[in-house]
Amino acid sequence: MNQFYLLVNTHSTGLSKTVIENVLNLTVNKKYSGHISSDELGIQMQNSELKLPCGIYARWEKER
Repeated sequence: MNQFYLLVNTHSTGLSKTVIENVLNLTVNKKYSGHISSDELGIQMQNSELKLPCGIYARWEKER
């Protein structure tokens, strides 16, 4: 089984994960339907439960 994927990693807190998902849906997923997952990137702050937001990642994948 071959697996194909594309990973997008943004280091801008100005973009939401919905924007990145929409870009992948309008481009890659439109031609090669697959599965898209995304989430926020963050750095754990020392001595705290808070996270410093650092951007978004999204992954498109398709199994063949």
